[in-house]
Amino acid sequence: MNKAIQKYISVILSLGMTLSVLSCGKDLQTECAVKKINEDSPWFESKIIDVDSGVDPDRELESCYQYFSGSDEKYIVVLTTGRYEQTPEEEIDWNTYNYIDYNFSTVSVIDRKTCEVVNTIDLTDGIDKDVITSESIDAAIYSEGKITVKFNSKERDYDPLTGELLEIRESGLNRYSSSKYYKVGNYLIDARQLWDNYSHYVINVNSPDGKTSSIEINEVGTDIYVSAVLATDEKTALIPASTSKGKRFYILDLTNNELTIAENKDYEWVDVDNLNMSFSGSDGEVYYRAFDGIYKVNVEQKNNEKVFDYSWCEINRGLIGQLDIAECFGDSFILIGQTETTSIYSKPQHTFQIIELTKADRNPHAGKTVLTLNAEWIDENTGKAIEVFNKTSEEFFIEVTNRYQGNGNSWFEDGVYEMDEDEQQLYNLNSAAARNNEIAMDIMNGDGPDILFNTFNCDSLNNSEYLVDLTPYISNLDSNDYFTNIIEGSKTGDAVYQLPVTFAINGIFTDAENAGSSGIGFTLDEYHTFVKTTLNGTDIIPLGQAFYFTFLFSSMSDTFISDGKADFTGPEYKELADYVKNYVPEKSSSIENIPWEVSQVAEYGMGCYGIGSLFQKYNEQIKNPTILGIPSIDGRGPMFSTFSSVAISAKAANINACAEFVKLLLSDEIQKDYALDDYFVLNRNSFREAAETAIVYYNNGGQRFHSGNRMSMLINGEPFTDKDIDNVERIILSCSTLEKSDADICKILVEEMPPYFLDQKDLDSVIKIAQDRAQKVLDERG
Repeated sequence: MNKAIQKYISVILSLGMTLSVLSCGKDLQTECAVKKINEDSPWFESKIIDVDSGVDPDRELESCYQYFSGSDEKYIVVLTTGRYEQTPEEEIDWNTYNYIDYNFSTVSVIDRKTCEVVNTIDLTDGIDKDVITSESIDAAIYSEGKITVKFNSKERDYDPLTGELLEIRESGLNRYSSSKYYKVGNYLIDARQLWDNYSHYVINVNSPDGKTSSIEINEVGTDIYVSAVLATDEKTALIPASTSKGKRFYILDLTNNELTIAENKDYEWVDVDNLNMSFSGSDGEVYYRAFDGIYKVNVEQKNNEKVFDYSWCEINRGLIGQLDIAECFGDSFILIGQTETTSIYSKPQHTFQIIELTKADRNPHAGKTVLTLNAEWIDENTGKAIEVFNKTSEEFFIEVTNRYQGNGNSWFEDGVYEMDEDEQQLYNLNSAAARNNEIAMDIMNGDGPDILFNTFNCDSLNNSEYLVDLTPYISNLDSNDYFTNIIEGSKTGDAVYQLPVTFAINGIFTDAENAGSSGIGFTLDEYHTFVKTTLNGTDIIPLGQAFYFTFLFSSMSDTFISDGKADFTGPEYKELADYVKNYVPEKSSSIENIPWEVSQVAEYGMGCYGIGSLFQKYNEQIKNPTILGIPSIDGRGPMFSTFSSVAISAKAANINACAEFVKLLLSDEIQKDYALDDYFVLNRNSFREAAETAIVYYNNGGQRFHSGNRMSMLINGEPFTDKDIDNVERIILSCSTLEKSDADICKILVEEMPPYFLDQKDLDSVIKIAQDRAQKVLDERG
């Protein structure tokens, strides 16, 4: 690791960015309260053990998944399922070929004291092999000294040490389902999810006397997702659930198997969204994984106590949250999974890992200043950058928070699940505006995070009152080494407040011959002609008038808003308004309503995030694939969105230290890690290296997608080449601007423009009101 760290440091220094230029004469250390790590601040030492899954090490894997199945004081049990790589087609003997011969399912039994595998049970061996391997496994659970494996039609009990098949019985269900198991007192509860055009549940209760009773949780036509089963006492359970009509809280009386619905207000403290990752520890407590750590549920006191923060150990911050909990007890935890980053172009691993976390007597980072990084999620590559920063910085330590999660969208609140396209757009605007305003207020009050990750859609934050201009740190990046057009397109005026780390290309995927006169996009008239002729009258942007207008407006917002001034009086605004009025329907449609034959000619894509995702779009009808810009006044190229972005608070505890982390994210190694996971990156060398790896992977029988696209054509001798990489690079270089929307401004336009579209007001009167309202918003921001 020392050599790797030295390499990272040398890469960072080679970027040659000067940190002092951004100080602006401020006393940066007094902008907000500074948090220091003390010696007694929580820290957990980790012990990582590689464990053999029992999968054949001499065969290549197509897929491999591990699931925690249970534990007690003696054993930890893990289920492994997946599929071996199929023999190349020319070697297949079709007389003996059997698809299920490539599937595998094993159960590993691990000794708790030695962490060694003491037995591996091959579930594809023995009785009813064809049935076992062709059916999907519902669940495997280790409880009371035996392993029960549930398939769709049968249940099988195994002895953990000998692997002996103890009993086979009918499951009573011949359709796909999924089970989770819970203990309440001496009752074992199987919450089985079923699908009959919607999600519902059968709760099977195994009582201490050996009897089993069942009760349904079912509202016809309503999707229900049970989060957990929590003990309120030894004979009563609380069952929180998310549904397409809001949250539900069920009370189950285990003595008489009666189910009642409780009042939501009595259970506002329950973390419904995260409880689906709950676990019953051997100490009798219920724990669950959340974005930031592991929590313990206290039903009696009606709260959730954080017992472990993912920042309290050295494991990759983007991976640790994906690990399964195998044991929780006081100040120690056992997790199951993988702590190593792997590229999507890498073969799956044959082993899994046991991670033991034990509370340390002293925090090794004592004395460091904490920098908070706020994010809704952290991927493994960003986690790796955080890990490297924390290990190499002598003065600073990054902690991850998710403070504004509650202001995001929830598909199970306020009927969002059943909204149409336009209603969802308005809901998104309202949610984004509320979140953006809260972040802005926190920054102004000196209580905001130091580093903001993935707030690219918070356009209202893009001014010097809230964020640091990153331009001085990146102004010397060479366009031969970086996609500097992406950086330019991210600017607000002359400043870069939010820098893309990875990005996606958003535009119209079609044949290059369909482009307008600019060669990279369409003017409004050109797009109208394209829809009428090539697309047989079907617009592939299925928005209604109000949101179609804000969509086009946002893509050209630099035409209408500049230097804090709104000007809607120019001819461009009128041209845009008239186009929408004349050619766009009042109400939204749906992508599902676009005819298949049209989608094979052109497709509007929200988020082609990497070269592999672009290759997936290739089909036989598009000979020269490209991505073009959406209709605009000047026929500009496609937009891009920042899949991952970074910004620094204007009141960060230490701006220079935060900038060090930004530089690390741009380093060759970190950018290549992102690119190998099929993300477009700023670093052109990293992009090409990963792209070359990708085409080797696909050309040698890597992941193939649905028939009709280019992946399946590889079998017929049409491999990808460097020309495909060159073409994608040209598409990236044609990107015009960041796709972003100012939620506050868009809400105004959605409210004010429809009267013009419906001939209720003339455009001049609409413009006057809309511009005045927009200017007030801009003035309030300063």
